[in-house]
Amino acid sequence: MAEVQVNGNLMHSQNGTSEFAGFKTIVLDKYVPIKTGDNFKVVFKNNAVPYQAFSRQHYVPGMSLVSGDGQSWNDISLKNKTVCLKVYTINQN
Repeated sequence: MAEVQVNGNLMHSQNGTSEFAGFKTIVLDKYVPIKTGDNFKVVFKNNAVPYQAFSRQHYVPGMSLVSGDGQSWNDISLKNKTVCLKVYTINQN
């Protein structure tokens, strides 16, 4: 399950599975418009959280939250970890 929220509003939800572990590109069923200044977040459910730990990157507080139940969230940046999630956008004028 993946959700895209823009300015606190659910804009898209999509289900899917992968038979393989590791990195996977999930192509959404529809485009979700995001404008300059919007705040967006992507929430996805997975059996194992892909994360990177103790690297030379910056850990930004509030950017990598994980939850076992979807209700209580923990900021793993406080433990020098970050969730491995990239979101790709396209520029449309």
